[in-house]
Amino acid sequence: MRIVKMISLIGFLIFNLMFNVIQEKETHKSIDKISIGVVDLPDELAYSIDESYVSNVIMGNLFEGLVNLSSSGDIVSAIAERYSILDNGLTYKFFLRNDVYFSNGDPITSKDFVKFFKEILSKDDEKIYYEDLKNIVGVEEYYKGVVTFDEVGIKGDKRNCLIIELKEKDDNFLKTLTQDKYSLRNDFKYLHNYKDFYEYINYTGAYVINDIVKKDNENLKIILKPNQYYYLNNYKTVDERVYSFADNKEIILEVFPTREFAIESYKSGKLNFVLDVPYNSLKNHFESKDLYYVYNDSSNLVFNLDEFQDEEKIAEVSLSLEEEEENKITKGNFIDFILDKGDARYINGIDSTTLQKYIFNKDYIAKELEKYNFEEVKMLKIVTHSDDNYIELAREFKDFLKDEFEISSNIVAFDDEYIENTLKESEYDILITSLDVEENGIDFDKPQIILSNIDLSRNYLDGNGTIIFSNIN
Repeated sequence: MRIVKMISLIGFLIFNLMFNVIQEKETHKSIDKISIGVVDLPDELAYSIDESYVSNVIMGNLFEGLVNLSSSGDIVSAIAERYSILDNGLTYKFFLRNDVYFSNGDPITSKDFVKFFKEILSKDDEKIYYEDLKNIVGVEEYYKGVVTFDEVGIKGDKRNCLIIELKEKDDNFLKTLTQDKYSLRNDFKYLHNYKDFYEYINYTGAYVINDIVKKDNENLKIILKPNQYYYLNNYKTVDERVYSFADNKEIILEVFPTREFAIESYKSGKLNFVLDVPYNSLKNHFESKDLYYVYNDSSNLVFNLDEFQDEEKIAEVSLSLEEEEENKITKGNFIDFILDKGDARYINGIDSTTLQKYIFNKDYIAKELEKYNFEEVKMLKIVTHSDDNYIELAREFKDFLKDEFEISSNIVAFDDEYIENTLKESEYDILITSLDVEENGIDFDKPQIILSNIDLSRNYLDGNGTIIFSNIN
């Protein structure tokens, strides 16, 4: 009897162990299909004129650059396996991997990057790239038509070494190259109309466009599949042929006419993600585990408190203002007011009624505020755009000023056209905007909210806030 009990116990334990193992395997089963709802697709993939969040996500998964930015803010290798900085920061050498290919199987060389930079600089009518790259030797002269591209400081040295020479040191140059718009692309004639010519495009990222489907009474769908030649996929070469072991994960981008339709589809369980969701669509509808808030650390605001400065500074400012057009927004004092030293571009844990608070650099702002005399100030006027995300940011900053410095303020929201064409200095003390102020662009990348039923860990988002599909298991 004792033997029978022992055998039964052993059998139970074995069965229980096997059951748990099977359950664990099922729990960790890889996701083979991801559905994403979007509203606005980029018109083209050539020059990245549209730098919306959706555009960056698509660009960042279809193409790869020299370097990437990790979610923790570190510069990490991409197509360039390593790099060196010489001549006191004026010369950058990027050494390309030996196992990097376009999606058609052609090897990627330094010449491909030279051609890429020549293409984007030659057709940069909107000066999208100029501001970032004007510090490269010869770029400014090339834009003026004074020199040919052969005299620009971007050269290919042998097959796998790209050399970029700067006129003066730029500590942010590497970080600039991590942006999705600097991902390697060629055959630009197809990128202009990628929806018709996606089969002819040579991709360099983790995914390729496999199909674009538009059926009657259905939304447009873009089907992405893994790029078998992507260097991080598990492949090997035998007799110069590539044998890929990439997961056959399918990404479906479904284009909805409005965000409200996309959100309803998410609620019904048809979507894993909805990208770039407006804050006012989320109140009281979703739990914090569904919401992810991605942003950029380059946000700025303008202080225009000249009337509260000492008399000497008022005289200096008044003199400079006389030279400005009356209806032009003139340059105030710029404060980098969102602090995110770690470059962790997403925040989880947003509750159903409010976004998680911004983190402000108290010490830095305190030093800036020392320039102003607030003893006579009763109320500051904060002006921003009539947009839920901007208004939420303004409220957070208003509370911050009150709690930390006992400075009171009120908020006024105007539409974009009014701020751009009509707003005068006398109408605001603090301006939160995405518009250019004089020659200095205030590049406020407003918060992007993602709905997700997949738990987005740090590994799933890079330092630019881009979802990396190939990391999602």
